[in-house]
Amino acid sequence: MISYRKLKHKDKKYITNYINQAWFEEENVNEKAKKLYSIGYYYMYLRLSNYVEIATNEQNECVGFVFGRGKHVNIFRYLYYTIPYLITGLRLFLFKDGRRGLKVEFKTFKINKNLRKQVKEKIEGELQLFIVNENYRKNGIGTTLQKNFIEYLKKHNSNNYSLYTDTFSNYQYYDNNGFKKVAEMEVDFGFEDQLQEDGSLPKYFIYLKSI
Repeated sequence: MISYRKLKHKDKKYITNYINQAWFEEENVNEKAKKLYSIGYYYMYLRLSNYVEIATNEQNECVGFVFGRGKHVNIFRYLYYTIPYLITGLRLFLFKDGRRGLKVEFKTFKINKNLRKQVKEKIEGELQLFIVNENYRKNGIGTTLQKNFIEYLKKHNSNNYSLYTDTFSNYQYYDNNGFKKVAEMEVDFGFEDQLQEDGSLPKYFIYLKSI
């Protein structure tokens, strides 16, 4: 039986593990750096979110989650999580792979900023992070998490929400589930191993969905 609840401190280990599996597991990167990457992203998304919901199994283990926000960032939450976010960044700087990751993150920030300039519509919410354990997929968990997030947005008078994604992810999911691609950019990070399987450069996108 799946239950849904607010974030608890014990969920951190599950969420950072899912982030690592989704983005870094196959990367040829120092294991300590991978762990720090995942922790850094965890705090980054907590800074930017004012809505977090956790899906749990019968053992109360996190098997899925969604991080999002409405029209505005919660400034107190943003400041609260800034300290552990910056500390993680400093720890990453001690590793060669960590410095490369910080370089990618800095460039990604600029890419997202340029993508946002392409969007003509007014964005009133954002889906920050959304992952379901692969062993629990096709059980309606992702649908329920998104539905609950949308209800939150409606309650706070948001008429749409956006998300950032890229060709490293399953972006086709959004093409097939009512999202509109509103910005697109090809990206060159300057690394030989950044190329896609067909030899092309990766692309970053913004998708938008009306509610």
